[in-house]
Amino acid sequence: MQKKNTVLWPLGENEPANLFEDPNYQISLSVNKSSVVVASNSTQLPIYMRQYTKCCGYKVRGNKKYSLIARQNKDSTDFLLQVLGQTPKVAKVAFSKSDGIITTECNFDADIIGVNGLITLNGQSSPLTEPLTNGKVFDNRCSWTLPGVVKYNSGKLDTKKGSFNLKIFVDETPVYNEDNVNLSGFAFTTSASFIVIMMSVMISFIFL
Repeated sequence: MQKKNTVLWPLGENEPANLFEDPNYQISLSVNKSSVVVASNSTQLPIYMRQYTKCCGYKVRGNKKYSLIARQNKDSTDFLLQVLGQTPKVAKVAFSKSDGIITTECNFDADIIGVNGLITLNGQSSPLTEPLTNGKVFDNRCSWTLPGVVKYNSGKLDTKKGSFNLKIFVDETPVYNEDNVNLSGFAFTTSASFIVIMMSVMISFIFL
């Protein structure tokens, strides 16, 4: 979520307050001449370090600037990649194992905005036989659905079996790496709408 440059967003030293990462803000509510401290520091805010995801059992991977949130379905996994800070031209999320690499490419560039899926075998990359569903880029976020079984020209790869190495790249620069990621246990299964929950929490906070 990007920091809002409007009168609705709190200011710190004449700049939009970084409530997502900086814990050193005291939160007060003021009405007329009365003021009440509601949080001694900004770590108590739902948006601080994306704490809002914990309420729904989602699994979050990443770091302070890039987070990957997932929801597991019966035959697929929904993903939401969120960038805090400057939006890149291209962000990639790669799940690799011995028999192949599945890469989701999020294009934030206005000229080619969109989501693509790639399979890499023996060092050669090609588009997935079946395009990723629910692919969407909006603001500094990118969402898509990865099927349980990814098909390609010469076979298929079961994403629910075995462990993967997870890497996140931003404009070809690696920004996150994690080994032994099991997609079958990446996130809790839930019937709630993945994107609606994420967006409703963000919007509710901004306009309170």
